[in-house]
Amino acid sequence: MEIKARPFRLALIQLGNLTGNKADNIVTARAAVLAASKSSPKPDLIVLPEIWNSPYAVTKFREYSENVPDVGSEGGKEDGETIKALREMAKEAGCWLIGGASNPNFTTDELTRRLYS
Repeated sequence: MEIKARPFRLALIQLGNLTGNKADNIVTARAAVLAASKSSPKPDLIVLPEIWNSPYAVTKFREYSENVPDVGSEGGKEDGETIKALREMAKEAGCWLIGGASNPNFTTDELTRRLYS
């Protein structure tokens, strides 16, 4: 089987000046995504860094966690603010968007005291 691939443009974003305020971090990311989407040639895919919406600290993961919808869902009331923002950013940018590893809603296994996302 022959695989036919086509070149695509990739934009990797590194963010600075992130704070403990999730809403401010989303605003910062939105500005970077929209700026990248306006580059020429336009990227097909934009990738945000890991843990871009909160402090990079394991102790903060539960505090910043939010619901992550099932793959293929259309969005709904239970979506967290980060998921809603990523959907909006991708639509505004007109390209695919990967939000890096955010903080999914964690559950705890009471027997092992381990966190699972």
